[in-house]
This record gives sequence, C-alpha cells and structure tokens, in this order.
Amino acid sequence: MCTSCPFSAYRGTSGKSTDNLYPGTGIRGDIFDGRSSQISPSSNRKTGQRQLRRISWEEALQRIAAENVRIRDTYGAASRYITYSTGVVSLVRPDEVLRRFLNLDGGFLGFYNDYSAACTQWATSLMYGTGKTGNSAEDLLNSSLILVWGHNPLETGFGPALRKMLCRAKKKGIRIITIDPRCSDTAAYGDEWIPIRPATDGALAAGMAYVIISENLHDKKFLHTYCSGYDHETMPKQYQKEESYEEYILGIRDQIPKTPEWAEKITGIPKEKIIELAHLYAESKPAAILQGCGPQRHANGEQTVRMITALSCLCGNVGISGGRCGAEDDTEKPIKAYFPNGEERYPGKIPCYLWTKAVREGTCMKPVKDGLLGVTKLDSNVKMLWCLGGNTLINQHGDINETRKILENESLCECIVCSDVFMTPSAMYADIILPAASCYEVDNITPAWQEGDFLLYNRKMTEPLFESRFEYEWIRRLAWMSGEGEAFDDGKETMEEWLKSLYRDMQITDSALISYEKLRENGIARYAERPPVIAFEQQRKDPDHHPFPTYSGKIDFFIPYIHHLYGKEEIAAIPKYVPCGEGIEELSEDENEFQLIGWHTKVRTHSCHDNNRILQKKEPEAVWMHPEDARKLGITEGETIILENVRGRMKVPVKITSRIATRVLALSQGAWYDPDSEGTDQRGSINVLTSLKPTPLAKGNPQHTNIVRVRKREKDISAGLDI
Repeated sequence: MCTSCPFSAYRGTSGKSTDNLYPGTGIRGDIFDGRSSQISPSSNRKTGQRQLRRISWEEALQRIAAENVRIRDTYGAASRYITYSTGVVSLVRPDEVLRRFLNLDGGFLGFYNDYSAACTQWATSLMYGTGKTGNSAEDLLNSSLILVWGHNPLETGFGPALRKMLCRAKKKGIRIITIDPRCSDTAAYGDEWIPIRPATDGALAAGMAYVIISENLHDKKFLHTYCSGYDHETMPKQYQKEESYEEYILGIRDQIPKTPEWAEKITGIPKEKIIELAHLYAESKPAAILQGCGPQRHANGEQTVRMITALSCLCGNVGISGGRCGAEDDTEKPIKAYFPNGEERYPGKIPCYLWTKAVREGTCMKPVKDGLLGVTKLDSNVKMLWCLGGNTLINQHGDINETRKILENESLCECIVCSDVFMTPSAMYADIILPAASCYEVDNITPAWQEGDFLLYNRKMTEPLFESRFEYEWIRRLAWMSGEGEAFDDGKETMEEWLKSLYRDMQITDSALISYEKLRENGIARYAERPPVIAFEQQRKDPDHHPFPTYSGKIDFFIPYIHHLYGKEEIAAIPKYVPCGEGIEELSEDENEFQLIGWHTKVRTHSCHDNNRILQKKEPEAVWMHPEDARKLGITEGETIILENVRGRMKVPVKITSRIATRVLALSQGAWYDPDSEGTDQRGSINVLTSLKPTPLAKGNPQHTNIVRVRKREKDISAGLDI
C-alpha cells in the first residue's frame, strides 16, 4: 500500500471490514497482521539466521547510545551512515529525524541519488539544467501521439494522475505505443507494444534519429535556437573540433551511420518498424515521450536517457503543450515541509548505491572514480549502519551474496541498527532490531506522491501494538541521552507540536490550506489550484530572458563538464548508444543464456507486502519466459528452474508467456531473500543475480543489466551436477 494514497483501515480480522482494502480487486482481508509480524527489541549476530536474544527497550537504547559514541569518537563522523530507505513518507519521517540527531551529535556520512532514477537525474540536470522536466499529467490529452518508453504507470501508479490521464487519452483516440522488453499492463492497454532487447533503447533512439535527420523531418529552427552541440554550427566555440550529435548519428567521423539496419541488429526491432516509428513520431504534432525509470536502470543508463531525450529536441517537442522533454515525468510539485535536519556537520557524501564500498574500502573512494562529494577523501570506512524502515541493507541492494559477506564480517561494520515493522531479510543482518510502529499506530501528515494536490492526515487507529515505538520517540530519547535534547526539540516536546509547526510552514507558502484542526478532523487538505505545468514553457517563449540553467544557457547536447572530466567513449560528451557489460553484445549463442530484467509487480511496493498471504496468491512469484525459448529448452509452465550467474543462483517457477521478448527473462523485484542451506535463493529475489558495479557517470543502480544461465533442475540433479 502506498502511504500517499487515501484509504480506510479497520481494526479486526478478515471479513469484518466494510470496505475493500484492495480497490479494484474485490479482496477483503488482513493487510497488517500484528500477530505474525511481532518484533521485540532484540540483539542479533550478522548471520542472517534467527539467533536473536530478546532485550528491553532500555537495554537496546543504552547499547545503541554507547556504540554510537564509541564509533564516533574512534573513527569520526564519516563512520556513521544511514542507509537509503523511505520508511514512513510523512512530515515526521524517521530517516530525517535521525539525520537531525546525528548532525547535532557531530555529523555523519551522507548520500545522494536514489535507487529509482539516479541516471535520469544526472542526465537531465546536465542536459536541461534541472530534473524537473515533466509536463502535468493532464497535458497528455493535448498530445497527438504518446510513446511510453520503459514506463508502466498502469501497474506502478506513479502519482495519482498519470494512470487516469493515460486512460482518458486512450478513450480520446490518442495513439499510445509502448516500447519495453516486457508487455506490461500499460503496454497491453495501449495500441501497440514494441518489444526491445534490454539496454538497447539508445540504439533504437539513434536509428530513429537517423531517419528523422536524413529525411529532413527534424525541427532545425528549434535545434539552432535552443540547443548547443546538436551540429557543427551549434557547437560551443571552444569545442568546434569535437564531434557533434548530428555527426555521430550520420556516422561522419566513425564511418558508422546509425541507420535502422544498424539499430535492428542491436535492438531486435525490424528496420521497417524503426522507420515507421521515426516517421510517426516526427510527423505527429505535438508528440509526447513518457520515459520511465526502467531504461535508465541499466549499466549504460545515463546515455540511454540522453539518447531518448534528444528525440524530443529533434522534433521540437520541448516547452510546448502536448509535447514532453522525453525524460522522467517529474514536475514542480506543491510545497512540502521537511523535518529539519539541522546544520550539516560533515560535508562528505557518496552515491547511495556505493554504501557497501564505503563499508569495505571507504577511505580509498575517489571523487571522480566513485562520485565522492564534499571531501576529497573519507576519514574512515563506514563502521555503523542505521536502517530505518528500509530493506536495502540486503534485499533491495545489488549482489546479495557479496553484500552478505560484507555484513557478516564484523571487523568491517561494527554495529548495525534496524527499525522496522516486519522481520525483513535486512533486519536479520542487524545487531540490534527495534520494533517500529506502523502507519496504523501513529498520527502523521502525508503529502501525495508526485503532483498530487492534497495532504492526508494519517490518524492512528490504535496505540502501538506490543512493544512497538515510532522512530521519533526513541531517536528523541537518544538525543537527550547524548546531551542534545534541548537542541533536538527546539521548543517542541511532542511529535504533534512538530506536526503543527511543519504544517504552519506550509500554510505560510500556501494560504489556501485549511487550519491544522480542520485537517485533523477532515483527514485531507488541498493545495491552492495550480495551472498545468509545461516544463520550459518560459524558455521556449522567451529564450533571451529565460535561458536554460545549463553551461550554455541552452539545451546541452555537448556537455563540457563530461568532456573535461572523463573524455572517453563510455561517458561521451554527446548522447551516444554505448554497449554495456552483460548487454546484448555479451550474450552468447548458447540457448541457455538470457538477459534478465526486473520489474515492479502491482502486488508489492518494492519489497513491502511480500509477506502478505493474500497478495502472494494474486500474483505468485515466477520468472517470465517466451514460449519459443521454453520450447527450445523443454521447459513447461510452472516448472521450477535454476537461474544462475557468477554472483548467485535461485530456484523459481516459470511463467510462459508471449508478453516477453525472446532471449529475455523478467522477474519482479522485491521478493524476500530466502536462501537454503547451500545459499540458493528459494523465493525469487532478483538481487541474488544483480551487480554492485555502478553506472559510469551517476554511479547509479544498474540492476536491470544481467546475463543469467537457465538450468532445468531435474536434469541437473539427475546428472549429478553441483548446482
């Protein structure tokens, strides 16, 4: 369940509630069963096994306080790190509360990026000068064509409006074409699905661009007015000798024109379809590209984003109603208040995907190579991990087996504190496990996701069950134990006082918000009505007075920052298709080898609800395989097979479906890691097979880029092989 969506909850057992807990499914039942998820304050060894010792809250906090001081004084601020997580996404948010305490206590190693869209955030910030590159969802109704590129809002939601607007666009007769290795529910709903090999989206964009440019279908006036580095004429003066985007597409320098025939060999999409798609996009005025986060979660993610985005510029679809910038659909959102972190006491930051490297060899991390920011060298490796309401400690992070080795080595990380509602796989690797209160057990204020125009008052339905505590309570206690209590409180001694203060801050910015008392009574407040957002509309109308916030003041195809800092093909200064490790170029002719991608199932939010029995039945865990591949390997529907690579292996049932490209497997991410005695995962946790190697520029998440081998379990066992 998304905590940013309105819903009602009732205390009781299955069948007694009066409303569906799962809208649209007709299901009633327990969404949160305190009896099966009960956690008590516990101490643990980092073995992933249930070797727990029950302790009191007082002992737990005394141990945490002592370890926190010891590690801070022994190793310094850089030795303390809060793992990436969301927990309760509300105004009083656990990880933000902890940041406030640690800043008062001397500081901690911070992070930037996220696991969702690191490559998009970097690519759009360099090309457009900002990550806010989306039009309002309702503007899709002004499009003539919608290309849904690696996006799946019908299953993932992606805010309260996008799914609804796509459905309205379909009913209006606007053509919707989806490009994706998997025929998602969004692709099935649209007018056409174009299957593509994973990590080759940039090659398709290049093939389309070749047709558009060579047939003079591009918007030259837009490119020469608003873009830098598109062609020789628009290259920055001091970089005239460098390759432009147009030269790359036409193959002027490398003698490899990026023709549809060239793209077909890489993407698996027939050249005729590439030509048709290029004409359709160029000739539909205006046209919108909805690029999801999937294509950029590959090892070549930054360049993929830039290549797709360049198509929007080629056809002048930027800054106009009905168009789109071609990147993630992120817009300027209504104002939100954030729990104040206080003064940042330690400036060092790492990409969140490299926290395991910071544990193992943090002092060796470099600014350019590893994306270290704020300092040139870390003072210490990470020695203390805090994991609040997240599962990235083991389950959602790459290469589970390697991560597990790091966590089990107590000479590397000396203390791990985890607070959660459930005994997740991550919790099992903590030294101290604290039972957290769920959203049903604490009052809070929750902003809507994405561009939603409302706030929700999260009214608790019961006092915290068993020994659960909301993180704010025990973190505040730690602050007082450390002598920082008064500074932490800042005159606010209760959580409700913080809520009132944060809400007042929002009211100062938006006078349309109702009073706090009415919000608490009604359960919802709406922001002042805002006009639809058209990204870069001002730049399009008046470029002289409203330049893009980039190096050139225009849309930067050529990025000097990349040219000077890297200057190599893997991280080119212009948009290019760049093959990546474990991409199609490395897939052998062996029919047992496949590319493996992940996807977001509608029965989980990442790993949340994988322990929900009702939802498990709605969509049982299985790896998708094309019927042609299943026939060649002699695999039948529902058969359990082995997936393996150099990083790990798992047992998982097969779902045979034509809704996946050939030589590609798809496995939903988020299943809870469950190894047997030999280390083989039995649940289908995809990160057993994913890599810790980050993307080249953003140092982001490459967890869709994997080559795996399929083995028939029965055959291998009968042959006596060690699997």
